[in-house]
Amino acid sequence: MPAFVDAVRATASARHTHPRVHVVADTAKYVPDALFAEQVTITRAAGDAVETLATEIAVDELATEWEWEVSPELSLVVVTDLAEAIELFNTHSPHLAASLISSDASEQAVFYETCDAPFIGDGFTRWVDGQFALDRPELGLSNWEHGRLFARSAVLSGDSVFTVRLVASVVDSDLHR
Repeated sequence: MPAFVDAVRATASARHTHPRVHVVADTAKYVPDALFAEQVTITRAAGDAVETLATEIAVDELATEWEWEVSPELSLVVVTDLAEAIELFNTHSPHLAASLISSDASEQAVFYETCDAPFIGDGFTRWVDGQFALDRPELGLSNWEHGRLFARSAVLSGDSVFTVRLVASVVDSDLHR
């Protein structure tokens, strides 16, 4: 948890703002209590708002797409095993891009076979996009800013265009740091 908190704070600091973390209720016991009391200024589209850095949410709120105009805003859930993580992804995500940070080949195989996403990463996490409109992956262009891979491979998705399943693989073990 300290590494997660440090990374979220560093990401926000690089953007000259503060992070916002929505913590699934069962995960709250792993998060320092001080984060639930710490008041931070969050930059939103409508302007700055003072909020607590962390708040508890119900597990079904994992499906919420948080506003991220400037301030990093994300959900956090701690799971007991890979099967639970995949179940949460398949239940609550938009089903577009998923990554598993693991060097275990058998875990990667299970993840690929059971995770309901066309774009799978085995340690690669810098996806772009992943939005849905009208129950379909949205059309439109995205940027390649800061080295992120376009999460639609070389084609756009929609009613009449399809994509193949893509696996982004990390081959250099130094990238797992």
